[in-house]
Amino acid sequence: MALPGISYHQVGRRVGDVARSFRVVVCHGYAFSPSLTTPDKIRTFQRKLYCKAKAEPAFRFYVLYDKICREDILHHAYRLARANAGAPGVDEVTFAQIEERGLEAWLAGLRKELVSKTYRPDPNFDC
Repeated sequence: MALPGISYHQVGRRVGDVARSFRVVVCHGYAFSPSLTTPDKIRTFQRKLYCKAKAEPAFRFYVLYDKICREDILHHAYRLARANAGAPGVDEVTFAQIEERGLEAWLAGLRKELVSKTYRPDPNFDC
């Protein structure tokens, strides 16, 4: 099923003497490899939000905060940021440090802070 703004491309790449072909999803100018495609559960949720917004342009989504706290959404967001080689935030914690300490524990802690609305990035002012 094709969605608005999304196209699928076969991309070829030559690695040594071997030609490799893989599928890339391009969405609004950003390319994602198949391993980073959005899971069906999240895609369904996004599609419902999209349809609701298009059907009722004046509708206001007041209760979306609880949706970003979903475990599957946090995990997918982490994978996207990790694949994009995202830089450390204001707390200067790197992906390597997070994974060294345990990704699942870190995501659980983040989720707990988001749900309780106590999350605050820890700025490092050593400059």
